[in-house]
Amino acid sequence: MAKTPEAVLEFEHDLLDKLQSLADKEMEELEILKKADKEAAGEVHDGFNDWDFSYYDNAIKQNKYSIDMEELKQYFSLN
Repeated sequence: MAKTPEAVLEFEHDLLDKLQSLADKEMEELEILKKADKEAAGEVHDGFNDWDFSYYDNAIKQNKYSIDMEELKQYFSLN
């Protein structure tokens, strides 16, 4: 347990710094994948939009980590 509020804030800031660099790398990877898709389709790359995230995040999970979210759902039912 943290002894002071300052210790908690320091922990949070340290964690944020570490996670931000990882998030930046992941977003760069997603944008590279979208750019490659657009170039393969002969389309102009228009940047990475908010609505692109889910599609390319799932593509990374399937291609890089071999995770099929639809198959995984059967083990985590909402009932």
